[in-house]
Amino acid sequence: MCPVTKGDLRVDDLIPNHALRCIIQAWCVANHCRGVERIPTPRVPVTLAQAGEVLGLGEVEAAARAGDAARCGAAVREVGRLARESDRDRWCLASSGAASALAAAVASFAAVSDSSASSVLLNDVQASLVLVMPLDEKAIMAIGSSTASVALLANVAKHDDLQRRLQAVVIIREIVVLSSCC
Repeated sequence: MCPVTKGDLRVDDLIPNHALRCIIQAWCVANHCRGVERIPTPRVPVTLAQAGEVLGLGEVEAAARAGDAARCGAAVREVGRLARESDRDRWCLASSGAASALAAAVASFAAVSDSSASSVLLNDVQASLVLVMPLDEKAIMAIGSSTASVALLANVAKHDDLQRRLQAVVIIREIVVLSSCC
């Protein structure tokens, strides 16, 4: 809300005041002995273009198609890291098709889940996929049409640790709810 007009503000309307932030940070450093902690400099939010091109969504799909678990895993972890940074970054990733790219990775590596590299990758994909929910139709088709993907999610929901089980159940629920609506 704008403090002057009391009108609604969008995130795009806000302009950071770097000079004021630097002064506040300098004051925090000068008063550190009094227990004042320095305010960290915020990261620059992700744009839609960066999310789609630079940050690995194309890399996730390309590595998944090539069957390169190490390359795909690095890209998936980057997507997960960015999704954890802020709600705006999460929205940008979701809007640029992160769910579809991650679902394609699940479908590609679910059949070879017996190797430890694929298992770690699928855990990372599952964790990142939950962060960029809701799933779109392409993501549901990628996971739902693969028997191996559904079986893998069911197996994780049945036998893995609590966090992975919850993530698998959330993904399965999303697939069921959205499949019945469409």
